[in-house]
Amino acid sequence: MGSLTRKALDFTTRNKFCRTCQSASQTGSNPKYHDCRVNHQTLSKSMEPLGAVELFKRAPVQSNNPAKYAVFIGDDDCSTLSKIREEVVYHVEKWSDTVHAKRTLINHLHKLKCETPFPRGESALSNKVIDYLGKCFMYSVAQNAGNTDGLQKAIRLIVPHAFGNHEHCLESWCGYKQDPTSYKHRDLPFGKDLVGESLKRSLKEVFEIYSSENVIKKLAHNASSQRNESVISTIGCKNPKLRFHGGSKSADQRRESSVPQKNLGKQYLLNVLQSENINPGCIIKGNKTNFGDKAA
Repeated sequence: MGSLTRKALDFTTRNKFCRTCQSASQTGSNPKYHDCRVNHQTLSKSMEPLGAVELFKRAPVQSNNPAKYAVFIGDDDCSTLSKIREEVVYHVEKWSDTVHAKRTLINHLHKLKCETPFPRGESALSNKVIDYLGKCFMYSVAQNAGNTDGLQKAIRLIVPHAFGNHEHCLESWCGYKQDPTSYKHRDLPFGKDLVGESLKRSLKEVFEIYSSENVIKKLAHNASSQRNESVISTIGCKNPKLRFHGGSKSADQRRESSVPQKNLGKQYLLNVLQSENINPGCIIKGNKTNFGDKAA
């Protein structure tokens, strides 16, 4: 998916199973002529890295004006990125998906909650507190897009702000700076500051990871790969998991048809029929207004 065009630029599929080939192997005969789609022999977890490498390698030779994918936006899955940098000849910059980053942070905080017993008298690291910290993290990223120094400072101020230390907070986002006498936290329990040195120290250690130079450089672009989810949703409608289509070319064709629907909307059906000189049936004619919808 292009981060600026919001269109599907390319796609690939990986298949390990063919029903026709399996049936022939069970009977000990040669498989009949068919469109076999098997193109993956190794472990399933290697499908994503190998698929990414295929797309990045294919990019420069797809047109008369060679192009390359200079940026890869995704979660911090080391296997995919390392495979790209190992096999793709040109440099690829990595940007973190902010939604995945927030999800990782939330999981980190839940793990801290389960594994670390905090002394009595300190604030509980409840789900509400965790949600509050995740929300502050996303606010920091959104408000400091393209500003690495500002983002690093904002993330480091999340914990002190939650514990009532507003010395370095900015008036643009800190309610205490705007109205010190009546300020209450909007999303913390009872609107009160968190308390507890042990809790504060543990949270600072967590947020120090997300404010490191390496992580900040990836987060500062406020990039997202969530547009892929709309394509995945369309694929799920055309190729539902409750029915098995993976043994034939049907699965690939169902996935492939999701790409023009993402880029063109349902209008792609009319375009396909017209290109083949096929007269649309009564159902399509009756839904022409719906088929004229914009791309998803």
